[in-house]
Amino acid sequence: MGIIKDKSIIKEGFRTCENKGFHIKFPNGWTVSVQFGQGNYCENYTLDYGNVIDFYEKKPDLESINAEVWCWSENKENYPKEPLAHQTAKDILKILNKVSKFGKVKKQT
Repeated sequence: MGIIKDKSIIKEGFRTCENKGFHIKFPNGWTVSVQFGQGNYCENYTLDYGNVIDFYEKKPDLESINAEVWCWSENKENYPKEPLAHQTAKDILKILNKVSKFGKVKKQT
């Protein structure tokens, strides 16, 4: 719990992503990424942060009517193959429900 020191290991639960989105990792080994900052496929794609250093130091709250969503497994499988652009809250809920019901990821040996 707390601050993430090793970003390669994401435990089950929630994780923030540079103040522009979040990850949810399910017990089945799948992670859903919801991003809505500059450069993400959402209404904030061309958002001008101004001075990037100031942005990360001040950590302003962001909002968006849509977001980019992408999912992956512990075995590096992607669902879908490419990120989904401009997903609404209802779209994201459907994806979260679907991914949460995927079978448990089998550890590669």
